[in-house]
Amino acid sequence: MIHSDFSRRLASLPLWQVGLALLLVCVVTMEWFYAPGGHFHNRLQRELFVWPLALLLMAGYVLLLNYFPTDRPLTPIEKAVVVVGGILITTIAAVTVPFHSTDVYGYINRGWQQVAYGTNPYVTVIKALPGWKQDAMLTNHWISNPCPYGFAFALAAKQLVAWGGGVLSDTLALFKLTNALVHIGLGLLLAWVASKTQVNNPTAPWKAFAEWTFHPLLLVHHLANGHNDVWMGALLAGAVALSLSVQKRDVWALFAITLSALMKYATVLVWPLWAVWLVAQRRWMTLLFGVLGSAATVWLLGLPYWHGMLTQAPLNQIVDNATLTHSSVHSLVYYAFRTVAKLMGHEWITLAPLVFSLVKVGLMALLGMTVLWSAQRVWKHYRITQESHQEPLSPTALLTTVWEPMLTVLCVGVGIVSLKFYPWYVGMVLPSVLMLAQQSLLRRAVMAVAVVQVLSITILGQARMADCIVLLLLPLLWVLWSHRCAQNQTATS
Repeated sequence: MIHSDFSRRLASLPLWQVGLALLLVCVVTMEWFYAPGGHFHNRLQRELFVWPLALLLMAGYVLLLNYFPTDRPLTPIEKAVVVVGGILITTIAAVTVPFHSTDVYGYINRGWQQVAYGTNPYVTVIKALPGWKQDAMLTNHWISNPCPYGFAFALAAKQLVAWGGGVLSDTLALFKLTNALVHIGLGLLLAWVASKTQVNNPTAPWKAFAEWTFHPLLLVHHLANGHNDVWMGALLAGAVALSLSVQKRDVWALFAITLSALMKYATVLVWPLWAVWLVAQRRWMTLLFGVLGSAATVWLLGLPYWHGMLTQAPLNQIVDNATLTHSSVHSLVYYAFRTVAKLMGHEWITLAPLVFSLVKVGLMALLGMTVLWSAQRVWKHYRITQESHQEPLSPTALLTTVWEPMLTVLCVGVGIVSLKFYPWYVGMVLPSVLMLAQQSLLRRAVMAVAVVQVLSITILGQARMADCIVLLLLPLLWVLWSHRCAQNQTATS
């Protein structure tokens, strides 16, 4: 009784606004602290700052979501608070100096070598450029490996750098502005999807906008540090939204998936599964146009880069970069074995390469089984729908029965099977996953990981083995355990 009364009193307070304000204060403080430079302070000072920052960002976001009004429409003032607050926090985070990662300078390198040197970023590495150390636009980042991203990214980087006019600060600002615009655009897209899938909940679009816009992982990694994963995530989310539209623009969804894969390759896992969905419906012409259009898109966007790219040396370098192991499940198992092997003796250390390969094969087998499960689920559901003469799938049903298994494959590929995993990789899948129903197990698992990954800006993000255990596996296991307990409770009640 006391607990229930306390909960009602808490719910009557504007705690979601307190959480929103706390997030704003944290981001303002973050911008102030790093204004002199990402590494202006020593390591101890940075750790003493980022631990409270990360924990308060997480606390503010939890308050925002848990106490966001759902039992009544928002007032005009509350709507203004959400929109203005979202734009304000996006702007502040975007102008923050990159402090955790310098990847955005690597993006600028890829663009500048095309604009100023006329070189192919898939063939010529930065350190091969004459006098690159004296070029103020080039940074000592990714100087030994070819471009690890797709043609769409290479072209976008080239255009943004060209607009930057050879001024590094202006070019950095353009990359940050692009991420800020994509960030707000995705918030609006998620609000639109919520209005289609939760028609009886007038606050759903506003909460969807806030859930994305104020997410601390996005504020830290994709806005402040400027990572490009959200570009890929935005195109995939666009594909989902196109499939939910009244006209069922499935062929355009295929193009959007293709463009997404041409930003970062992971989305290629979704393409064949969407093709299975079209085959199940016997939509042969849509599939044909999708295949031809996607192939033409890859060929056209690759025209500036094909020459010299398909030789052995560039391909080997691209593959070598993709197979590095870091902060992943594979990395955890591999380094755990090496640690134990060192204690057991030299002969065990010699088995490390074999263990490396076996774990990789095992993870690929897991991905293959997940793909087959997803394809079977998509195919089976459509056949059941046809046999029972049901109406075409509603947006909600399409998300649950088609997109959720597809996104499960992508999440397993990016989060579990990939040889390397960085916290900003979550930006690839988060926009689309947030479109799923609130009770979706996949949604809850990805959200738990996304929130905990805010701690990656602390020493935990660089602690070998602990990074994967604490920041990835523990939140996943917690969600799975909670789900299992809820199922058991339902079965016994």
